[in-house]
Order: sequence, then structure tokens, then C-alpha cells
Amino acid sequence: MSKLKYALLWAIILLLLGSATHSCAQMMFSNRTAASGYPELLTNGGFETGDETGWSWYTDGSISRYVSGTDPHGGTNTWVADVTTTGTNSQLLQTGFPLMEAANYRLIFWAKASITGTLGIAIIENDDDHSTYGFVTTRSLSTSWTQYTIDFTADCVSTVTDTRLRFYLDAGSWDGESLKLDDISLKRQ
Repeated sequence: MSKLKYALLWAIILLLLGSATHSCAQMMFSNRTAASGYPELLTNGGFETGDETGWSWYTDGSISRYVSGTDPHGGTNTWVADVTTTGTNSQLLQTGFPLMEAANYRLIFWAKASITGTLGIAIIENDDDHSTYGFVTTRSLSTSWTQYTIDFTADCVSTVTDTRLRFYLDAGSWDGESLKLDDISLKRQ
């Protein structure tokens, strides 16, 4: 008998025994659900440390970026980029999270922009030739907080940790504008 069927059978028995054991059945299912989920792979995705802990930034443009408590999507903070000039390579990135060959993953993030601009998103190899480990894509952003979800299958050999998640701005299209990112999450499915 599978573990799930066994757990369901015991839950039914406990429920039939009365309300005192009902809380036991609830606790059993609550713990089982929590134990079966996969952990968060990113650090500080909600910027709740009040800084960019876990994240790096690179730009050859002129961009002021910071963590702010003004108008976050969730929690108390959000990451903000106020762009003077984009340059040709401006990216917020996190590296070193594990991906397992052929496993399914889900990236979720919230974004808000001062314009309906395009944001590039990629999960790639951090070293060498920057091979695609997940995807390279873009999303058109809204001027109100919007959730974006990207499901993908890891395209790597075995388990790798030379990974990079990057959010990047198109050259020139963000000049004089601003971008907010919050509640960034990457989990195996």
C-alpha cells in the first residue's frame, strides 16, 4: 500500500474515533504536506533583510538601486532600480543555487514598473559560456504589481550549482524609468 493510501486510511480511522483524535489527523496531514514540499532555492527573495543579501548587481549604465520599505508587494521591503541610463548590460542576479538534471522548477516573481517596459529573465550557467540551464525569456511589465510565473525543466547534466538567475534591462528602453522586484521564489516542482 502506498504511503499516501496508508496515511489516508489512518486519517479516516482517526476521524471516526472522535473529535479528540480529529486534531491528531489534522496534525498528521499538516506535517506530511510540509515535509513533502521542496525548499526555496533563492536567498532573500523578498528583500526582507533590508538589503541585497544573496543578490549581486552589475551595470555599465547609471542606475541607483536599493532596497526600500516604500510600496512593497509583500512583507516590508522591495528592490528598486531608478535608471538614469541603462547601458548595455544591467542585471540583478543570484548565483549558486542547485538545479537537478531534467527536474521541473517554477520561478515566481512580482514586478512593478514606471512604464510598460520589457524585463529579461534567464537561468543560465554562471561560468564559462553561460549555457542555458533553464530559459532565456522576456516579460512585458505593468505599472501595477503583477505576478509572473515561469515553469521550466532544467537543461543540465546531473546536479549543477554554477547557476545564475538574472533579471536584466534592455539597453536604452529604461532610461529615466524605475523598476521594482519583490517576492522572488524558485522551487522544484
